[in-house]
Amino acid sequence: MKLAWYSFSAVALALPVSAQAQSTAVEDIVVTARRVDENLQDVPVAVTALSGATIEQKSIRDLRDLGQSVPNLSAQVHSINPTSVALTIRGQAQPDLVLTVDPTVGLYVDGVNYPRSLGMRSNVIDVERVEVLRGPQGTLYGKNTTGGAFSVITRSPGDDLGASVAMRAGNYGMIGGTAVLNLPVGEGVGVRLVGDLNNRTEGFAEDRFGRELASERSRFVRGKLKLEPVDNLTLLFAADYQKYRGGGVIAQLGGPVTLGGAAAQYAAENGLSVVDAAAAMTAEGFGLPRNRSSGTYTTGTDFKAHGYSLDANWALSDAFALRSISSWRKFTSTNQQDLDATAATVLNSGNVSIPTWDRNLTQEVQLLYNSDALNAVAGVYYGSERGVEGAESFVLPALLGRKNLNDATALSKSLGVFAQASWRFTPTWSLTAGFRFTRERKGMINRNRGVDLTTGAVTCNVPTELLDQPGQCVGTFSKIFKKPSWLISLQHDVSDDLMAYVKASRSFRSGGQNIRGSNIVASFDPFRPEVATEYEFGFKSELLDRSLRLNGAIFYDDMQDVQRSVLVLAPSGSTVTVMTNAAAARLYGGELEATWKVSSQLQLAGSVGYTNAKYKTFVDFTGDRSMEDWPAPKWQANMSARYTIDTAIGELSVQADVYHQSKLNLATSSKRRNEVMQSGYVMLNGRVALATLGHEDLEIAAFVRNVTDKKIYATAVNLESLGYNLLFLGDRRTFGIELKARFGGEAR
Repeated sequence: MKLAWYSFSAVALALPVSAQAQSTAVEDIVVTARRVDENLQDVPVAVTALSGATIEQKSIRDLRDLGQSVPNLSAQVHSINPTSVALTIRGQAQPDLVLTVDPTVGLYVDGVNYPRSLGMRSNVIDVERVEVLRGPQGTLYGKNTTGGAFSVITRSPGDDLGASVAMRAGNYGMIGGTAVLNLPVGEGVGVRLVGDLNNRTEGFAEDRFGRELASERSRFVRGKLKLEPVDNLTLLFAADYQKYRGGGVIAQLGGPVTLGGAAAQYAAENGLSVVDAAAAMTAEGFGLPRNRSSGTYTTGTDFKAHGYSLDANWALSDAFALRSISSWRKFTSTNQQDLDATAATVLNSGNVSIPTWDRNLTQEVQLLYNSDALNAVAGVYYGSERGVEGAESFVLPALLGRKNLNDATALSKSLGVFAQASWRFTPTWSLTAGFRFTRERKGMINRNRGVDLTTGAVTCNVPTELLDQPGQCVGTFSKIFKKPSWLISLQHDVSDDLMAYVKASRSFRSGGQNIRGSNIVASFDPFRPEVATEYEFGFKSELLDRSLRLNGAIFYDDMQDVQRSVLVLAPSGSTVTVMTNAAAARLYGGELEATWKVSSQLQLAGSVGYTNAKYKTFVDFTGDRSMEDWPAPKWQANMSARYTIDTAIGELSVQADVYHQSKLNLATSSKRRNEVMQSGYVMLNGRVALATLGHEDLEIAAFVRNVTDKKIYATAVNLESLGYNLLFLGDRRTFGIELKARFGGEAR
């Protein structure tokens, strides 16, 4: 995209058009990015906050859609599981979605850390706000991360009786609804209940047998109970449950199939020569229409999750407070995928026979201090996680005559102690310093094995020298990782309307075990923590009589032991995904965000983000990978306009959102880059709503996403060791209408 786009998105918003345009101030936003309530403009952190009202106005119901409103944030459905969102902030991308690989972006709901992103798509329902912190996080948040933190704050019970009901319908058989009830039970007791149903019975594509792909059916409920049993003590209980069932992903070949294992498998199944088989596979799976996938394996996902939490706040005095956040969560997921997009059984995978499940327990205790000159928080965090990662895969079965069973228990225990303080040592200068020390034990009990498809004989894929006992296919692995995280920043209030800061921080993403190891001793080696040290300069300003908010930041990251995955062929002929650490890198870039209240009727907002990333060294057992692309776009930009006007029948509002992303390599290890490259694109979304209709709490809205029906690839997989690359398509254009009724004052 030409430079003019970025100039318009980030700078043009700051140009005044008339004196009368400066009549209304931009709304203040309170965030808890540093674990205390602060005005967004006073926080020396690169953070974007979206209110619940803004999220509704943009028709956002999914974490993926938030990526189009935050600079340097990319959010895509993960190819392995459609309930999961692959989040990338400032170029920090998670290379794999298994229980032993931690995310680069920490996920939090009401202060509770979600160690896995599975099921997170449903959490943007009845929210107060969403905060996205960019840069390494460690000193204040339960899980150390190198990319940032994604914090969802849901609405809590209020003091007034209220309810809302929304119904929506749209194309591809979309139908759904959301209901909210806020119920004050008595003095100091309140309940808030939320239920959501979302169906899309027609998928965005079909396989060769007419089965729907990318369809979905989801249910979500959440309840919160607020108690104030004594003065200065507030207890907030929360529980949620969700269930998801969806059709398989839309997979297509990225290019022609070369001579290799895939062609040989196709040849064996169809009585062809390998050359003819490669041509037939290419004709069958490459260049398909958007609504087709040629796979034959039954694909789909089933997911269930539930969790409970208790947030206790005790005001010990005017200055001191004690907070405890406790949680327990569990999910179960089964998933089947056709990973060749053809009629051949080249690579099919599923875990119905060995479902993946995970449960985790967290406990955090914070002691907070607040005075005019000093704010501080100190505490302890503990996390325990246990789960099973299962998969049954058929790799070239006609040639190898076997299937592989990945069956491993993942174990994790984390203990961290932390403290951070912000000291205003003059009326205009503040110093913030924080430190955390974390000790984590990452373990694995591996039972990976192979099954002969003819005889049923079982062989162990764990090398003999790694077994716990001879003759038993069980290998136990454990590793302790200890790392500090720190932050220091200096903030200066240049004027009442301008604040600038400099910040340095370091954090890490924990190491772990290679859960998919097979036959090779080195494939079971643990990988080391990934460490990021970042230097940042930023400013926050409110100009033009507070009608224009303009915030910006530039950053430089030094990365060590960058975690990357690679797919290799094992001696058995099957494919093995291995996590490696052979990389150092540098990243730099910046963000600029603007919100301009042009008048009481018109508001413009926009942002632009730039990330330039390059490996310094990247050499592993597959060779020199230093010239590989980085798995994040260089440029991202968005702009939105919202216009409201009073009419004879109510308030009419029009919302338009534009998002641009530059080209992105979806499988950076691929040697055939053109087959896995998503070109740059522009996406347009819109919403028109009419409120009141003679009743102040009734609204009807029409919405559309991906107006131009842009063809977008969400992810890709490098399977060149078998002879091809595989692409997974993103969502099509969706549109619909929504009718919402509100009753009372606390269910908005």
